[in-house]
Parts: sequence; C-alpha cells; structure tokens
Amino acid sequence: MSGAIRYPRMKRILSMSESFGHLEHPAGPCEIHITGEAAHDDTSGLLTVALDAHLRTLDLLHKERLLFADWLPKAHQETEHVVAGEASDAAREIFHSWVRRVRDSIPAAGVPVHDFHP
Repeated sequence: MSGAIRYPRMKRILSMSESFGHLEHPAGPCEIHITGEAAHDDTSGLLTVALDAHLRTLDLLHKERLLFADWLPKAHQETEHVVAGEASDAAREIFHSWVRRVRDSIPAAGVPVHDFHP
C-alpha cells in the first residue's frame, strides 16, 4: 500500500482489509478492495491509520491489477490520540467507518456493482 506508515517510534498494530462487490471493468471483472494500516506511538499516544480503496482485478489467469475509480474516496490518513490499550479498538473503529464511507460512495446507477461471493 502506498500510504504505509513509517515513523521511527511508531509500531504497527493492525493491518486490515475488506473486499466486496463484483463489477465489470474494461480490464476485466473486479472487486472493491479496502485497506487500513494502523500504527501507534505509545509515548505520544498518536494513532495513525492509513486508509485506501481501489478496484482489484479477479482474473486468476493474469497478474492482479489495482485500479482506481473516480467515485471511490481518495486514500488518506486519520490520526487520533489514544492510550495504548485503546489503540487497536480505535483503529478498528476508524477502519469500519472508512468501509461505510467507501460503500456509500458506490454510485446508485451507471456502475454495475454486484455482491460477490467467491
């Protein structure tokens, strides 16, 4: 992920992802893939969560490709100050909020997105 967190005193605490949907794209069938990388600095209490969303090709005969759609929210980082014992729960909450935001961004018409169950 391009938004990987790299701060000397921060330790990575969670790596989260969720994939859903099925849509047709000129590059072939795709799914929506959402990622979150969380790191926490115990000294300052700073929690940073790098969030991203993209389309991922599903064709097993070709190398996986990550594609972007204008309607998907842009990758970004969210920060909060939390104590170490609450960092994992706070990171999960931020990630799940991001998942809802991505799901809400799916256009109602014009983009054929279907539930996908492999």
